Amino acid sequence: MLTLIPDWFIRYKFFNSLFTGLSVGSIFVIYTPLKPSIFSFGGIVLALGMLIIAKFYDILLNIRRYFQIGLFVELVMLGLVLLFLAQPYTYMSALLVYAGYQLTFMFGAYLV
Repeated sequence: MLTLIPDWFIRYKFFNSLFTGLSVGSIFVIYTPLKPSIFSFGGIVLALGMLIIAKFYDILLNIRRYFQIGLFVELVMLGLVLLFLAQPYTYMSALLVYAGYQLTFMFGAYLV
């Protein structure tokens, strides 16, 4: 059975917040080539995704799922950073970074 150890969890959340703040702060430069219509569409997809996730809160409200979803979100963010470092800066890379962040934001309300 998984247990939450508060000291370790607080340390993890501290470093996670530093990383997230750094990466989220840089996305506004990365998003420069995207058109405003992309943001409108992304907002709609984000809202629908959050509604779908909220529908399954009764299944997701346990420590094992919390860790699994948290790890998934961390891996997506790491993948986005690696993608951005490995690929040239293009419209497609900006779109992939935006889509990845929208995916992680869908789980943001659940994880916080």
